[in-house]
Amino acid sequence: RGIRSSRQLRAAAYLATGQPAKALEEIESVLSRKQNSGTVGHEIAQLTAARAYAAEGDKGRAREMYQELLAAWKNADPGLPLVEKARAEYAKLQ
Repeated sequence: RGIRSSRQLRAAAYLATGQPAKALEEIESVLSRKQNSGTVGHEIAQLTAARAYAAEGDKGRAREMYQELLAAWKNADPGLPLVEKARAEYAKLQ
């Protein structure tokens, strides 16, 4: 649990400092653990990865990550800021 959290934190820091490749290195290990699929931590990792792929210019992979994430959040309460922001970021990739 702590490892995932620290990896996600490092990934977010790399992304915030304009280092999306390093962010992806950190986040891939979180995403590769399928047993965590469907957890909030996994979904936040998907969002971080989607943002990192977009920052790298890999729109196709970014779209895939956003699609998976938004499918998981399809029943989220309307108006949740994080969900709305993810939807807006996804829309910019279209």
